[in-house]
Amino acid sequence: MALLKFHTQRTNNRTPEERREALELGKLGEQMATKYLEDNGYTILERNYRKGHLEIDIIALDHRSEFNAPESGGQEL
Repeated sequence: MALLKFHTQRTNNRTPEERREALELGKLGEQMATKYLEDNGYTILERNYRKGHLEIDIIALDHRSEFNAPESGGQEL
């Protein structure tokens, strides 16, 4: 809970321009991660899966096991 509170406070201190840049950077990171996974034989099952207030950015299958890969931008969790 403290981490979520810290994340919220840190996000709220950003200017609108900084928030926009952070979102763009997060989207770019997610696109790069998706491309990497696909290039390495993974099947993307879902992107931006939400359950309540939580989000999993990428759910991918490597045909041996399921792999959940949150992008490292830390935007949602």
